[in-house]
Amino acid sequence: MRIDLFQDLYAKYSNLQLSHKEDRPIAIRGLEKRLKTTFGTKAGFGIFETYIHRCLMWQRADTPLIRIEKFRGARVPSWSWMAYHGGINYMEIPGGKVDWVEDIVSPFANNSDSELLTELRAPIHEIIDSKHADLILDEDDRVIKQPLKCIIVGRSKASQPPDQSFLYVLLVVEIPGKLPRVYERVGVARLKRGQTASKGLGSVVSVQ
Repeated sequence: MRIDLFQDLYAKYSNLQLSHKEDRPIAIRGLEKRLKTTFGTKAGFGIFETYIHRCLMWQRADTPLIRIEKFRGARVPSWSWMAYHGGINYMEIPGGKVDWVEDIVSPFANNSDSELLTELRAPIHEIIDSKHADLILDEDDRVIKQPLKCIIVGRSKASQPPDQSFLYVLLVVEIPGKLPRVYERVGVARLKRGQTASKGLGSVVSVQ
């Protein structure tokens, strides 16, 4: 019920027409603080630590998302839907049938100040045959020149039939000119098991 609550609230909020789109994170901060207290967890930029996996699996709704270039206050990381102007919803992921990965390092791990959160760390993997994968880009008209990679957020439980067994992932690309390498989120996907390299790249990267 808590998951349904925040997902419904955020989906509705994302469709509101604010006078200044750069105020998107600020306008919802009061509601987020109340939910954070109710849930007994850390929160920031639309992410609740206790539900971080489902929080990360947002996707654009029917209308295109547009990246917001400047904000009043703290920079908004790419893994937050607040970095975009436009409506969102959440990927339909069956309850109790997915194992969430444990190797995503929460942006809250070493920082309690939600206004300073920027970095999410996780192992990165190759995508095989991306042309036939069910990819949902955050900006559907964006031309992506860097190779698409993915971060696995959840896997269907082993008990699921093969035709209902999926990987739920974030799509990321490398940000050119950054050393050490830094990635940004560009979408989400539901992949079949064979659509990621079996061994992947495996190295832990920063997503900002």
